[in-house]
Amino acid sequence: MIGRLERRISRLEAFHHKLHWPATSCFQAFGQNHVLPIARTSGQDISVMSSAELRYAAGFFDGDGCVAPAFSHSGSQVWINQSSAHGEALLLFHRAFGGSIRLSRQGQGSRHALIKWSVSGTSARNAATALRQESLVKKQQLHIAANWPSCKAEREESAIRITELKHTSHDLFGFLCSWSYVAGFFDAEGHIHISPTLSLRVSLSQKFEGVLKAILCFFEQECPGNGKGVVLYKLSNCSRLQVSRNEVCKFILQRMLASGLLVKRLSAELALAAECKESRASARTALASLVGNQGRYLRLDLEGCHRATHIKSMQSSIFYQSSRGRLEKVIMLQRGVEQLKKEHALQTSQSRYQLLRHDIRSKLSNGTAILRS
Repeated sequence: MIGRLERRISRLEAFHHKLHWPATSCFQAFGQNHVLPIARTSGQDISVMSSAELRYAAGFFDGDGCVAPAFSHSGSQVWINQSSAHGEALLLFHRAFGGSIRLSRQGQGSRHALIKWSVSGTSARNAATALRQESLVKKQQLHIAANWPSCKAEREESAIRITELKHTSHDLFGFLCSWSYVAGFFDAEGHIHISPTLSLRVSLSQKFEGVLKAILCFFEQECPGNGKGVVLYKLSNCSRLQVSRNEVCKFILQRMLASGLLVKRLSAELALAAECKESRASARTALASLVGNQGRYLRLDLEGCHRATHIKSMQSSIFYQSSRGRLEKVIMLQRGVEQLKKEHALQTSQSRYQLLRHDIRSKLSNGTAILRS
């Protein structure tokens, strides 16, 4: 039965991916809609940014920013792409450095539309000059952009060097972080997670681990218990810094809120307000509505969380009974766990199927078009 259900889910996912959202005319930030596009401006004097805002901006740019040569290598350009549901940081960059905010990619399937802040020419040089002061990851790329050469041959070399730097890991040991920088980097690459067993987790992911090592050292110096419960490990396509101790997670979220957290401010406040299991279950549901849709159809619903918690409890009982040598009890519990896992897998797939059907019907009723191959 579950095999047939999974095949239905695969067909729905393929159809869902073909759904092209209605034209995006605005983006959300600070609880308001902002009409697109926001026209190109020369920006204000960079001095209007406080030192804390500049460190935040550098952290955010290190996470999600891009430096590249302009067309024909005539100059440099700097840009950031973000979900149209979270444009707070782009408004900060636009206010400080000028440029424009425009639609970058239309929404399709489960993916929100993307908006793009960009600057080029003199504004790009000014932005790069300011950001490189506090940048860790992209300092060298920003240095090149801030000092773009006039000689054609040197421009070609600079373009090649920027590309090389994008694929190079940098040893950042000894570089000093700040809470403002961490807040910016977390807004770009961080994640607040309440697990199915209702445990609070905070994590940061990045392709290269250098900046995560620098943040790990910072956490070890700043967090209670010398950063106990903070672990850096490698995945197949990136490295991840994860915080698993509840009191350390809360300390980090509180410090980032006080240091200018913008994009994930509401998520952090929800996580901090959830003190008991009941409120954490509600917060987990609320957090799901504030993040992107990448994990929407893999995330357990409330009933799924209860099932996962029950299975984990039974597995703990197996460990306890095994340590006491009660093999008959262990065998009985193992059989129960296997049956629960099968039921859990089926009910999770059913919930996923129903959610996909609901989202597809909702999009079609709101004017979503079907892309023809």
